[in-house]
Amino acid sequence: MGKTVTLIGGTGTIGQSVANEFFKEGYKVKILTRNIEKAIKKLPESYELIKGDVNEEDSIREALNESQNLHINLNSKNLNNIYDTIVNGITRVIKLALEFNIAKITYSSSVHAVKEYEWFSLMKARSKAESLIESSGLPYTVFKSSQTMDYLGYFVRGNRANVISDISHKIHWFASDELARLIVETHTSSKFANQTINIIGPEALTIKEAISAYCDTLKPGARLTEIPLSMFTSIATMSNNGELQYTAEFMKYLARANEDGFDLANQENVFQLTTTLNDWCEQVKKVNACHGNVAMAC
Repeated sequence: MGKTVTLIGGTGTIGQSVANEFFKEGYKVKILTRNIEKAIKKLPESYELIKGDVNEEDSIREALNESQNLHINLNSKNLNNIYDTIVNGITRVIKLALEFNIAKITYSSSVHAVKEYEWFSLMKARSKAESLIESSGLPYTVFKSSQTMDYLGYFVRGNRANVISDISHKIHWFASDELARLIVETHTSSKFANQTINIIGPEALTIKEAISAYCDTLKPGARLTEIPLSMFTSIATMSNNGELQYTAEFMKYLARANEDGFDLANQENVFQLTTTLNDWCEQVKKVNACHGNVAMAC
């Protein structure tokens, strides 16, 4: 009987990378998704898609049926229910994972899912989710990562790159596909068994430095525009656009999410990945040349 993995949250940047890596390793991949139509456009036909979400036990059961492994990359962009969606959802998933005798569970969280950042509901929810998984009795590994390089393309629209001027501290950017390989490795070995690990990239760059490097390789000629956070927040508030308002809240968090405490990569609970931003940009450039797409990472 072949190996099967279920992903809760497999259509985002990190989720897709994890799904792809599991598939490369010979796993049957099952993904629980709220939006089947969107998932079909983004994911290979070889993945089994189950329509539903973490509020529905029946859909969770269907997703976990015949699976031995589970990866959770759960998020919500609804500011009014982020905490309830993630915490209540993971509570249900853990309950059913125990019922299905899941052999290993991994969870993608954040280095800032700690008490100091619980003013941001996403970090509060992730911190609670970590505790639930750690005390679940299931074999687990929690990955508390910094920011992924794959998000940099979202700051670029056409020939303009937008940067929030208030975010001046350095961030340890990492490549999602490299993290995905590490996540899958913990399902096939004893590496990081029953541990919570902080994941950082090999170099610390400000958002401005990172976007400039991104544009140099992938969007040469793009004009970099700096926007004050207060202006961006005002625009988001007046827009009545839920996703834009979530982005504004995320930028507020990012403006305060200093990583100075993670500079010592030799700490016991810190694992440093190796893909540099320049190397990642060159890899994306090669992939995009095949796809005819130079604006975003494929």
